[in-house]
Amino acid sequence: MIIKQFFAAFTYISLLFMMPLSLIGCDKSFDSNIKDNNETVIECSNEVCDERFSVLPADADITNVEDPTSYFLADIRQKYPDAVALYVGAYNSSGRETTIDMPDIKEPVILYLSSYSPIHWNINTTVIDSENNEYESNVIGVVYGSYSEGSQVSGVNKKLTFDHGHRLGNYNSDVSCSCAGGNFRCDGSDVILDIGSLQHRYGFKVIGYTGASSVDKVSFSNTNRSINFAKLATVNYRKIEAKKNQCTNRVHSNFEDTYTNLTENHQDSLTFYSDTSSYLIQTKSNAGQVQTNDSQMFDNHLYKFPFTTNTWGDFLNPKRKVPDSGYIAYYIDANNVEKVVKAMPVSAIQKKYAYDEFLGIPSSNLNAYWVGVLNAPKSEFYNILMNKSWSGGRVSIDRRVILEQGLHDVEQKVFIPKGNHIIEVEYSNSWHTTDVSVMLTPISEVKQPTDPSDFLVDIKTQYPNVVALYAGAYEADNQAVVLDIPKSTAPIVLYLGSYRAIKWQVNNPHKTKVVGVVYGSYDDGTKVQGVSQDMVINTGKQFGSYATNEVCHCVSDMDECISQGKSTRFKAYKSYNIPVVEFVGDYSTDYLSFNKYTGNQCS
Repeated sequence: MIIKQFFAAFTYISLLFMMPLSLIGCDKSFDSNIKDNNETVIECSNEVCDERFSVLPADADITNVEDPTSYFLADIRQKYPDAVALYVGAYNSSGRETTIDMPDIKEPVILYLSSYSPIHWNINTTVIDSENNEYESNVIGVVYGSYSEGSQVSGVNKKLTFDHGHRLGNYNSDVSCSCAGGNFRCDGSDVILDIGSLQHRYGFKVIGYTGASSVDKVSFSNTNRSINFAKLATVNYRKIEAKKNQCTNRVHSNFEDTYTNLTENHQDSLTFYSDTSSYLIQTKSNAGQVQTNDSQMFDNHLYKFPFTTNTWGDFLNPKRKVPDSGYIAYYIDANNVEKVVKAMPVSAIQKKYAYDEFLGIPSSNLNAYWVGVLNAPKSEFYNILMNKSWSGGRVSIDRRVILEQGLHDVEQKVFIPKGNHIIEVEYSNSWHTTDVSVMLTPISEVKQPTDPSDFLVDIKTQYPNVVALYAGAYEADNQAVVLDIPKSTAPIVLYLGSYRAIKWQVNNPHKTKVVGVVYGSYDDGTKVQGVSQDMVINTGKQFGSYATNEVCHCVSDMDECISQGKSTRFKAYKSYNIPVVEFVGDYSTDYLSFNKYTGNQCS
């Protein structure tokens, strides 16, 4: 993990050694024309830069059974050992297609084409050399891929093209860094690592690269056979380290200092009011004086957490209004914290958007405050999870600070006494995207991690004709996903996978016989509703993928499928001996219903 963070950091600095590139219809670009071949010390942990940037020997075996692209390029490498490569990256096309004008290169050429959105790449192989002679560029192979499926290539023989199944790398060298909540983050292009990895993995020297956010025409102004990727990486690393050092002593502003005209609150209790009820909470700063029926106060008890005299609600919500269900959200522009842009009821503590797509508030200026009531039917432990994407955040329950600052994802287990409690969340972003959510989950509602193997063997024995359905998501739009179960004459097992914690709400209108549910997520706190908990198993880890596009190739007599660059989602389930007959997935959603999986087979 440390090494991954290390590389993610130094690759996010813009390249200063760039010369102009002809890009029409684009807003940001980079190009490579590095003239300096001086030796440099590669400042990378465990010599990973050496491994990632070196060009493999001509006789090196680049084939990898988990990477069909390697077989396609290995054949080309044997036929054309002197071939060189060019890299083009983009986010999307500003028109219907993006044309690539090939440069004056006499050697055989491999093209790496990468994008986020699908692009129709049109390759113009006609070249005018320096003596004004016209000839056809010798494009011997094109490897392309995009994050979303649908990219195409024209202008060369289709047999020379290969769909990688996922984008090959990034496009943007512009970098923006932030320091919020004591966290340092730089966002931009990791194009040096991407290209260095391609160069090392497939053995073709990359002599030119270019990219843009939105582009409809690309031409290389120059190419260079001696690009020192290792030196670029070291320069980038040093710059990112300098920025990081400047951030070391900076932290997010204290939440209690945001509204300086507030007086400290020393009341023993506070009352909040809804349309139908009032809620009294204890606010004494001395935990031992709080009245509680618990016989023992322990470290994770609510009243052992530090007390805050003020929250943003004392200014934004002076009458202490709360809803009987859900939350009231207050959205503020950090440039004018005394003006509420909008206050509105919401069902969950969550907000996700980019730039100024929400209420005209730039994402980097968003301040938000949520307040609501937690009704604990019994005294028990809760898991409090805050995903805040490298920004400042604080979660308080009855003015006890449960979470504050920390990394972009923080969680805490807290024992909450039976009764009504006031939840307050303060959030201050500093990035061009906002992605924040808070989930409060009773521990009793989360299954303990279990190996599902025996459970599924028993189901297969009892129901020989059982089939499986798979549903996956990265996250839920509002923390919950409704899953419609289709009509089936056979009993079914549900496989449910996610990255973020999700409340799966199973809807079974056709009364299909559901005999088991196996779920897992990277974040703790996922739970399944709508089925008997006796048939629910938590794997305790991320389970499967969410991508629905499969790109399949026949490789060495195997049917190898790539799901957006990842191994086939169903491969791990073959050992359960229950066929997966349908799947559905989405990145972020609140509803899923099944579509049939047709698959691909080797002929």
